[in-house]
Amino acid sequence: MSELKNESRLISNGFIRKNIPGKSGKYDYYLEKIETPIKNVVYLTQGGLKSYFAHFFKKEMIRSPDEAYLFRDGDSYILKVLEKKNQNVEPLLYFKISQENIHR
Repeated sequence: MSELKNESRLISNGFIRKNIPGKSGKYDYYLEKIETPIKNVVYLTQGGLKSYFAHFFKKEMIRSPDEAYLFRDGDSYILKVLEKKNQNVEPLLYFKISQENIHR
């Protein structure tokens, strides 16, 4: 549900929903915001990431992150991956860091 809220927020901020050519699955789409002819941002869902990279880069993605943003500036690309966690207990990372400090 939060994914849909994020997509609505992105669309209201100028992103456009596009289908991945040759794909027809529920998640075979991406949101794109074109800033200049050579600079854009692409938002990808978990399912859309694999299809997008297969179609546009001919690359097989072995991971399935929750969502990602692909930033393009000319021939340079930066992929920022987001993993969402919902915990009702103390985070494991905090525990690991605090334990590491004790054992030094």
